[in-house]
Amino acid sequence: MNTHEDRSANRIIRSLIPIVAILSLAACQWTPRVAVGKYVTVQDRICLKKNGAAGINWGSRDINLMAQCQIQGQEIAIAGDIRFASHLVYNYSSLEHFRIYVYFTDDSGKVLQKSLLAVNSGHMKPLEDIRFNRTFKLPEAVGCLAFEYDGRAFDDSDDSAIGWWFSHSPGLEP
Repeated sequence: MNTHEDRSANRIIRSLIPIVAILSLAACQWTPRVAVGKYVTVQDRICLKKNGAAGINWGSRDINLMAQCQIQGQEIAIAGDIRFASHLVYNYSSLEHFRIYVYFTDDSGKVLQKSLLAVNSGHMKPLEDIRFNRTFKLPEAVGCLAFEYDGRAFDDSDDSAIGWWFSHSPGLEP
């Protein structure tokens, strides 16, 4: 039998579920603005053609990003794949999470906007290539791109569940 206290506690918990769900969704959409106004170093910038299509092949120690960019007016469409490096693929089986952001900069490297390009999060998704296709509204003076990512890979093939945090941020100057 439920007591009055049990029913009150259940009502409180049920009333908190929508709030927790909304906060969780908002957290997924949150993109930090810390980089906006700073300058991406020259070696971390990928310069764009002002109109038309361009291919991007960008890599770091952990990932290789291959994409096509199409700029039309004040919008850019970016579609492609992210492949994980062999040291991740051969040593880990799952991703706890992975997020990649695109920085839009002017020709001098000043960050005008930072947006979430792709995300793969959830409880232990297989460590596989990630496909993305996004369109963004561009600030007026966009001339270059840069990328930032973070993730955590796991080997969950046994009880030890060995994990590895990996990340990359472009060099930023004040």
